[in-house]
Amino acid sequence: MEAEDQGATLTINGGNLYVNANGDGLDANGDILITGGNLTLHGPEDGGNGTLDYASECKITGGTFAAVGSNGMIQNPSEDSEQPVICQSLDSQVESGTVISVKDEEGNVITEIKIEKNVQWYAFSSSKLKVGKTYTICIGDQETEVTLESNYTEL
Repeated sequence: MEAEDQGATLTINGGNLYVNANGDGLDANGDILITGGNLTLHGPEDGGNGTLDYASECKITGGTFAAVGSNGMIQNPSEDSEQPVICQSLDSQVESGTVISVKDEEGNVITEIKIEKNVQWYAFSSSKLKVGKTYTICIGDQETEVTLESNYTEL
């Protein structure tokens, strides 16, 4: 992707952004910086495109980020994001209409997304996620516990 770097930066610093993409979801031809806002991204089912498409980084420092898509051309948010990120490439496809959520230790929903396409990848970030705390990832009725040991957690 670095060969396609045109030196641009896509900065999202507020508002509500909803994307339902057949091609790339957020495509920067450079870098992506997310400092605030509420982002919901339904990426492509097509493995030749990605929910995120950036040259060298997609850094999250604030806001709420919920994204799903195919696993053919995955680019996760950057490992040096300053706000906690949880992401996972799944072994099997999750059907449209399924809810994927992150719950805290008390069972409160931190963030969730009802997927609109069949997907095999997700990523979440929120200021409510804290390093050292344990969360439950719910994909439909399947639950997985994860303790955040750093700002970047890939399952």
